[in-house]
Amino acid sequence: ANAMGKLTGETPVTTFVDDVVKTFETYSVDVLGVSETGTHSPDNKLTRRAIKRRLGEKGLNCIWGEPQPYKKNLGVMLIFRKGVNMTPLNVEGSSSGRVLAAELVTWDKGLRREVKTMIMVLYGETGMTTKGNPPERVNEFNLSVGRIVEDALVEYSGRVMCMGDYNSLADVDMDGMGLVGGVVVANSLVSTMLGLG
Repeated sequence: ANAMGKLTGETPVTTFVDDVVKTFETYSVDVLGVSETGTHSPDNKLTRRAIKRRLGEKGLNCIWGEPQPYKKNLGVMLIFRKGVNMTPLNVEGSSSGRVLAAELVTWDKGLRREVKTMIMVLYGETGMTTKGNPPERVNEFNLSVGRIVEDALVEYSGRVMCMGDYNSLADVDMDGMGLVGGVVVANSLVSTMLGLG
């Protein structure tokens, strides 16, 4: 889900939460990743508290990314139903607010045991390159996601779920995604994912 909105004051917070609740009801999901959040409020912590409180009233919890330093970006977020066993994880890129990882613990009836899944919410670097956003940042981000997933697949026995936005460049040779003319390029996000099954 993409929820870039001006979360300032009670009305936008209420609208955002109502949209989230509608998404949970419409798709009957237990977990929802939000890849892009923002605010014009000078007090991000106050906005976060208001959203958490309203979500709590609707039977939902959330975990936020932690962008350092705080700016207009509130960071990616993971929203889940109360009762879902979710714990935040610290992974490469967590301090950017663009990467959020959490461990979901569920009971597998077929296996008759507890299983752990790593859930990631991602918001890729912009593909609109400028001096402040050189193309190398897109490449570095996409490759770092591949490394995080590669490490997680070992620990979580292949149970890794990624949600969010990945961005590409006009020059696909430089973006680290790894699909150039329909061919998978070595040392890329796609080649890492395919190599891991």
